[in-house]
Amino acid sequence: YMAPEQVAQETQLLDGRCDVHALGVLLFELLTGRSPFPARTPAALREQILFRQPMMLRAADASMPVALEAICSRAMAKHPADRYESAEAMANELRGWLLWPSSERWSPGPCKARRSSVMVRFTSTEGRGSSRLSSEAFR
Repeated sequence: YMAPEQVAQETQLLDGRCDVHALGVLLFELLTGRSPFPARTPAALREQILFRQPMMLRAADASMPVALEAICSRAMAKHPADRYESAEAMANELRGWLLWPSSERWSPGPCKARRSSVMVRFTSTEGRGSSRLSSEAFR
């Protein structure tokens, strides 16, 4: 799940956006059951990561919403400056998408959904290592 700048050993470009790239690949795999880089060998995988665009989400599954494809594609952008600034920014985008009305959220056509201004927060609970969504996220 290495970002192009990691594969190319461009150490001056390594920052949290490498993790955003990895999250984009993971999101793609969770949604489709496939890799966005369908390589058969390590050398082919390296070449695809460096020089080819990842498979588009809707190319793998046409029923996926355009908005979700846009989030996934931005996370996997080749250049760090084209990705989300942080994993938190990506998470906020996904949370915003989840708050759209279901009929708009899962529409495979052009997305006309409006952005929500509701902030979703994770809060710690008594149990060690556990968390829950704040109830204000669903009001």
